[in-house]
Amino acid sequence: MSGEGDLHRKPNVAQFVRRLKEMGVYDQVVRLIRPRRGVTVEDLVSRDRHKNVSAARHEIIYWIRTKLDWSYPEIGKLFERDHTSIMSAYRKVLAQNPHFGASENPDSRMDPYDTSEWLIR
Repeated sequence: MSGEGDLHRKPNVAQFVRRLKEMGVYDQVVRLIRPRRGVTVEDLVSRDRHKNVSAARHEIIYWIRTKLDWSYPEIGKLFERDHTSIMSAYRKVLAQNPHFGASENPDSRMDPYDTSEWLIR
């Protein structure tokens, strides 16, 4: 999936948006990224590496992994990225938010599905 030529390839935004809608999560994704000024759903699949865009992308990757229980390769295909990039994004969110699963007691962990407590700062 990733290669040097891929950096300059234009992402298939329409396909990305269609998949999110098919999954029934498009509106939730829009709500999760809304607090990040200037970040659009289209930016999530882009090659943009600005901090606010990549942070939003990482958070949505984490959300899809935890809420939908998708594999890293499945998420990588959705985002047009290698599964190792997806793993890195997921781990980055966990490192920045250790309360997302740090506890042995599932009742005391923050609920990653509750978007009212979500990541975006």
